[in-house]
Amino acid sequence: MPQAAKAKQQKRKPAVKGTTTQRPGLPAASSIQSVEKFRSPKGKVYRIIRTNETDADETPAPSTPRRKRKS
Repeated sequence: MPQAAKAKQQKRKPAVKGTTTQRPGLPAASSIQSVEKFRSPKGKVYRIIRTNETDADETPAPSTPRRKRKS
């Protein structure tokens, strides 16, 4: 079997926690607030990463919800 085919068949190793290398598209480790696991009805597992980062064109969400005073 050619080596290129073997490389495709090998499973990707999970990232080691605490390493300095970062995959493109992932947020900085210092901005991550929480990570949750989600299992789809088909059984696939996803990670939901919540950060304090916003896009440049987004308006920031208020830090605490405002309540109206009773008159």
